[in-house]
Amino acid sequence: MNLPSKLNNSYVYSTVGKNNSLKFKTVNGKDEIRHQYFEIIDTIIKEMNSRFNENIDVLTAVDTCDPISSNFMDIEKLKYLVNIYGQDKMCNMKTITSQSILV
Repeated sequence: MNLPSKLNNSYVYSTVGKNNSLKFKTVNGKDEIRHQYFEIIDTIIKEMNSRFNENIDVLTAVDTCDPISSNFMDIEKLKYLVNIYGQDKMCNMKTITSQSILV
């Protein structure tokens, strides 16, 4: 696999690749640009889905700490953070519940 020279100091873990199963016949240059645009958008959406679906619970729990959020201090969503970091004297569900009620 030949990498572009501007990627010499980078790590490439995987490539996006190209799907040759669908042959797209262009009528003009605009159609080709439109086809490439949608390929790029599809690739970006796939990457975003794979990266954020794995971390959606963390992102939702962090969202509860945002005062503007409709989920602000939602105890059910905060439980995930308590479960990740474990329960001790400073961080347990009883303490988190009472503090979120006070806020």
